[in-house]
Amino acid sequence: MKRIFLLFTFFLQQCFLMSQENNYWNAQYGSNSAMLGGAVVSTYCDNGAMFYNPATMAFKDSGSISFSANLYKLERIVATNALGDGLDLSNFNYAILPQLVSGNFHINKKIELGLILITRNDVDFAFSQSINNTYRMRPTYSEPDSTRPYNYIANFEGHSRIYETWGGLSASYKINDHFSIGLTNFITYRYQKFQRSLNITALGLEDTTYSYNAKFQSTQNVAMYDFNYILKLGAAYTSKRFDAGVSLTLPSLTIFGIGRATTEWYLSNSTPDWDENYLVFDKEIKHPFVYKTPLSVAAGTCFKFNKTKIFLSGEYFASIQPYEVYAPVNDTSYKSKNIIRFTTDTVNGVIKFANPVFNFAIGLEQKLNAKLKLLMGFNSDFSAVNSDNVVDDYNDISYSYMNLWHCSAGFKIASKKKIITIGVSTSWGRLDDQTQYANLTAPTDIEESSMMGYVNETSTYRYKGIALIFGINF
Repeated sequence: MKRIFLLFTFFLQQCFLMSQENNYWNAQYGSNSAMLGGAVVSTYCDNGAMFYNPATMAFKDSGSISFSANLYKLERIVATNALGDGLDLSNFNYAILPQLVSGNFHINKKIELGLILITRNDVDFAFSQSINNTYRMRPTYSEPDSTRPYNYIANFEGHSRIYETWGGLSASYKINDHFSIGLTNFITYRYQKFQRSLNITALGLEDTTYSYNAKFQSTQNVAMYDFNYILKLGAAYTSKRFDAGVSLTLPSLTIFGIGRATTEWYLSNSTPDWDENYLVFDKEIKHPFVYKTPLSVAAGTCFKFNKTKIFLSGEYFASIQPYEVYAPVNDTSYKSKNIIRFTTDTVNGVIKFANPVFNFAIGLEQKLNAKLKLLMGFNSDFSAVNSDNVVDDYNDISYSYMNLWHCSAGFKIASKKKIITIGVSTSWGRLDDQTQYANLTAPTDIEESSMMGYVNETSTYRYKGIALIFGINF
């Protein structure tokens, strides 16, 4: 039975790239801010300031309504050798995605209020792969060097859907002509759906005692809804030649979280003389779920020249100690030795954690003429989770363990009544020498490896993305 749980743990914990859930800087907010790589902690550039540093709103001259969007987003993900040598997983995704809607207005000369609604995450990736071939495998309880031919059929399906939106109320206070403070109160909504299934069937091709039919099935389905409260505090300094700012984001506080989860692991490899069938399962409905975000501290500067501004920012994200997103109910009502209900002492609960991360950004604003400015930005986007930690220690339902880089460029066009920003943002990343999810092109053992083969560290994950960004300020 210990072997059964080890194999199930292996199935849950092997992973491949699908989304950027563990990357804190995978999106920027406000069209001008996005074009500058998010390096705007020190200076008000648009209403994205309510996310980056609400204190900078105090130095805005007038109220405004802002809208910015990724007009068209394309993403391409490839995981080579993820299911065996030459058996890849890939996904091509496109979307039209609202990014930010906001507005702010003066209360008096010192106080500015604002409302903001941002799309924090919008991920929808699906993978599928299948194989049908003839392999020689070792039947259950046969000698190590004894193999038989089997018709081998395997199908894999995976889907990750994450949608997260934040709504905030901001306030800033101008202490004097140079200093200000501010805060934003965020209520966040997060929906996450995760599905993964692997089905393997082996049909014996020889009419002997050890050449028989075997089947392995494993499925996992999780869907959760979560509401949190997040407080962001900021302070800013401005002068003719130099701006500076700092912001503090407190860890999230859970308001409410609920969801459902089902997991099933089934191995059937019956022989003419004995049965070796196992069903391991769990089902949780209307179960409490928890999702956490970390403490972070950001700081930035802006150097102002006659026609040029250079923006620099960095943000440190603290670690999150391992915690249970949800834990299965302890149920011992199933007494059969071959039917096992997961308990809180087994591997079915979902565990999340985060390592400390530091990201940096640099932006450039170059005045070309009275109405036109060039904007450019570059920023890091390091993952807070190392895939080796997940494989060794934790059952995590995310797929995002890749460090990414983002580069953006565009133009800011000013008129008397509005400011229009349009540009392009690109993203890329690569992760080598990763453990295969399974080795379906080289299955060797029916029971020991559940016909999944013995995995190697030969997978390479690649991510590429591009987005057309448009924004307008009235």
